[in-house]
Amino acid sequence: MDIKDHITARVREAVKKIFDADLETVELQPTRKDFEGDITVVVFPMLRLLKGNPQAIGEQIGSYLETHVAEIDRFNVVKGFLNLVICDDYYLDFLEVSASRSNTDMSLPIRRGKPSWSNILRPIPISRCTWGISGITFSDIRLRKF
Repeated sequence: MDIKDHITARVREAVKKIFDADLETVELQPTRKDFEGDITVVVFPMLRLLKGNPQAIGEQIGSYLETHVAEIDRFNVVKGFLNLVICDDYYLDFLEVSASRSNTDMSLPIRRGKPSWSNILRPIPISRCTWGISGITFSDIRLRKF
C-alpha cells in the first residue's frame, strides 16, 4: 500500500473516531520547504463537515496519527495545514524492498514504433560546432604564422 493511501485511510479513521463524521476525500500535498514535514494534510476542506477551529482540528488529528500510525514520527500544524514527518524506518524499509525485487533492471524501456532515422543521418551545421574544437584549430593557425 502506498504511504499516501495509508495516511488517507488513517485520517478518515481518525475523523470517524474523534468527530464521528465520514470524510469523502482527504487532500494531501507535499510539505513546503519552509516547514518541517514530508506530507501535508489540508484541514480546510474538512471544516465544512467538522465546523471548528482548523488549528485545533489539525492538532487532534495529528495526535491521533502520531499515536496510532507507526510511520508518523511527529507532526506540526501551521494555519490549518497538518504537516506529517514520516519516520526514517519507513524509507529504509522501502529501499530494502525496492532493492530486493528481482525486477530491478535499470535498462531503458523498449520503444515500439518507427525510429526517427532522420535525426541521425542529418549533418551537424557548422554553427553548432563547439568553440573548444574551433579554438584549437584557430590557435594552431596562429602559432604556425603562415
